[in-house]
Amino acid sequence: MEKLTAGSVYNDAPIQNMGYKNYTGSYKGYMTVREAIRVSQNLPMIRALREVGIDTAYEFGKKLGLPLVEGDKNEAAFSTSEDLQKV
Repeated sequence: MEKLTAGSVYNDAPIQNMGYKNYTGSYKGYMTVREAIRVSQNLPMIRALREVGIDTAYEFGKKLGLPLVEGDKNEAAFSTSEDLQKV
């Protein structure tokens, strides 16, 4: 895995058999992490989370001071967290 940056690019498209979706229900294709956060597109962030790993993302979130608990170590918690959307 390469280093994840605000400029890393991920596809904003449905993920088969997962049930995850964007709040708007629309998909925008390839976009940077920066843009995905700015417009609240969840699916690129799920792809980024899978690439870095849930444990790494969890520990990073804790270092940022997010109020995470052990039960947050799953994709759904990270993709929909109101605390993450505020960051």
